Amino acid sequence: MWKSKEKKSKWMPQTAANTGSPLPFQSQTLGRQLALDYGMLFKVLVTFVVLTGCCCWASRIKRQEDGEFWWLNKEKPVDDEALVEPIAEAKSNSPDESKIANIKQESSIDSTVVAQILSSGPETAGKFSPHPGVCVCVPYYLCNEGQIITDGAGIIDIRKKPPTRNVTIEAKSIRKRDVPPVPNGLVGGNCPGSIEVCCKMPTPEPIPEIVPTVPLGPKYVSTCGVRNGDGLNVRITNFKDNESQYGEFPWMVAILRPTVSAAGKTNDVYQCGGSLIHPSVVLTAAHCVVGKDPKSLKIRVGEWDTQSAYEFFPHQDRLVVDAVIHEQYFSAALFNDVALLFLAEPVDLGPEADVVCIPQPNQVFDGSRCFATGWGKDQFGQAGKYQHVLKKIELPLVPHPTCESSLRKTRLGQAFKLHESFVCAGGEPGKDTCKGDGGSPLVCPIPGERKPPRYVQVGIVAWGIGCGENGVPGVYASIPHASSWIADKISKRFNLSPDYFLKQLPSSMV
Repeated sequence: MWKSKEKKSKWMPQTAANTGSPLPFQSQTLGRQLALDYGMLFKVLVTFVVLTGCCCWASRIKRQEDGEFWWLNKEKPVDDEALVEPIAEAKSNSPDESKIANIKQESSIDSTVVAQILSSGPETAGKFSPHPGVCVCVPYYLCNEGQIITDGAGIIDIRKKPPTRNVTIEAKSIRKRDVPPVPNGLVGGNCPGSIEVCCKMPTPEPIPEIVPTVPLGPKYVSTCGVRNGDGLNVRITNFKDNESQYGEFPWMVAILRPTVSAAGKTNDVYQCGGSLIHPSVVLTAAHCVVGKDPKSLKIRVGEWDTQSAYEFFPHQDRLVVDAVIHEQYFSAALFNDVALLFLAEPVDLGPEADVVCIPQPNQVFDGSRCFATGWGKDQFGQAGKYQHVLKKIELPLVPHPTCESSLRKTRLGQAFKLHESFVCAGGEPGKDTCKGDGGSPLVCPIPGERKPPRYVQVGIVAWGIGCGENGVPGVYASIPHASSWIADKISKRFNLSPDYFLKQLPSSMV
C-alpha cells in the first residue's frame, strides 16, 4: 500500500479552517475519479501489450519462414537487402575470427562461448534429427550448401606463421547472413541448438579392405651350382650316415607319377631322380622316362624328407608337358642315357630350389671328389630300403681306362668296352648309388673355385655291378659328353643363345 503527497485540485474544495480533511461528499467524488483514472491506465497497458505481442509474433513467424533464428537477434527484422550497421573488422588470416564477428553481429552469445563452439563443437552435434534419415543437426558453420563439411575447409587452424606487418582496421559492410537454400526446408529453427541447422549427411565412402602386407626382402638372384653345405636356416647334427642337410643340394628333383588306388586315393609314386638345369627343364636318365607318357609325370623340387612336410620352405610341384630323349640312346646298354623334361610352368627359384651348372663339352674332372644324391636303396636286393631323407655319397671320379679295367674283373668279362658316353665314380666299399637312384645327379666342384666352391653336374646315375662293392665303380651318363646336345635342345626350345650355359660358368672354366 502506498501514500502520495496531497496536491491542491481545482475540483477539490477546502474548508475555511484548512484542516485537510475532506467532507463526506468530497471523499466519494475523489474515489470515483481515481477509479476512472486507474481503469483508463490499465486499458492502455493491455492494449500496448497485445499490440506488442502481435508484432513480435508476426516477426517470429516471418523469421522462421526466412530460415533465421529469431531468438538470437534483439533488433527488429530487416529486409533481405537491408544493410547492418558497418562494424570495424581487423584483417586476419584466421577464418574463425570472421565467424566469431558474424555471430556477434547476429546474437548476444558470449564471445568466449562462441570461440569454444568453433574450436571443439558441441557434444550433441549430429545426434538429433528433426528429419530422420534425411539430415542431422550440426552447427551452422559445419554446413555448406546443404552438405556437412567433412574436410574441415574453413574450420581448421592452419599452422602457418602470422603476418609481421601492422594490422590495419577497416570498416566493412556486412550483409545479413543468408542461410544457403536447402530443398524441403531442412535449414531453419527445427534444431535444439541456437546456432544449429539441419544438414544432409555426406554419402558414406566404401571402407577399403586392408590387406596386411609382408615386408619383402631383397630379390633372390639365381646362381648355378651353389651348395648350401650347412643347410638352410638350421644345421642338423643327429643325422645317420650320409644324410644331407636340408636344402644342401637345391637342384635335386624327384620325378613322380600320380596314381589312383582302388579306394580312389591319389598317390605319388617315385620314379627316378633328376636335376634342375633351367627353371623349366629337368635333366634325368633316358631309361627313367622312355616308354612313358610325359604328361603322366610331375616333378617335385625342394623335397628333402619324403615322410614329412615340416621343411622350412614348401616344395614345388610342376607338371611335365614334354620329354626329349637323346636320339642315340641305346636301351640295352644305356648308351647316351640322357633325357630332358620340359615343365608346364617354371619353378620359382630360391635358396631351396635353384639350378646346377652344366660343364663345357668333353671337360675332364678325373680325381675330383664328387657327390651323388638320391632317395634310392641303401643296399642291393630285398634287404635294401628306400631312404626317407635325401642321401649324399662322396665319391672319387675314376678315369675312364681305370674304370673299364675294374669292370672287366666283374661278370662283364675281359672283352667289355666302356662306351664313351659314360663316366665312373666310386669303388670304395659301402659307398655307392643303388637301385632307385637312377636319373639322380653326380656333381663335382668347379676347378679353381674358392671356398665354398660351386658345383657342376658331371654325370647322371645310370647303372652298376651290385652296390658299394670294393673296387667296382658305379657308372654314370657323361654330361660333358652330352652338354652340346643339352644346350642345343634347350636354346632352340626357348630361343636362347647357344652359349647360355657357358655364360653361367666362372671365367676360370671358360
